[in-house]
Amino acid sequence: MALTYKVNAEAAVEAALLHDYARELKEAELLNLAVQAGWPVNAVERVTPLLLHGPVGAFLAALDFNISDKGVLEAIKFHTTGCAGMDKLAKIVYLADMLEPGRKFPGVEKLRPLAYEDLDQALLKCLEHTIFYVINQGQMLHPLTVEARNELLAEKLKLGRG
Repeated sequence: MALTYKVNAEAAVEAALLHDYARELKEAELLNLAVQAGWPVNAVERVTPLLLHGPVGAFLAALDFNISDKGVLEAIKFHTTGCAGMDKLAKIVYLADMLEPGRKFPGVEKLRPLAYEDLDQALLKCLEHTIFYVINQGQMLHPLTVEARNELLAEKLKLGRG
């Protein structure tokens, strides 16, 4: 995808390799490290601390591997929730994580090719899938996911593609 969208391939590889760096940490450790990192832990993350593995992973990647590339760190930070204002690299890492070959959910086969045709449309559809899934599971929506979806939808409507 990085090549398709003319994004620095080395940065994409770095972000892809490190995106789940904090994925296996225990919930208490994620919460503690998020506080150390200065991340404003919200109510959703307190209930579902695994959502903090992105921000904590970015924090640890900077510390443990001396990663200073802001784009790489942002891609790691928001690969699970998304956020408004994502750059192409962050969008690519979010999509690559959600659409990787091991994922098996209804509609994934239609989303994979879309990711190479229209980055924003694919991201919008993936965010909406996540939102529907979370609602159907009776869980809380992360505000960053809602903000990301709303920003993309507003842009789409502004361009008359709604």
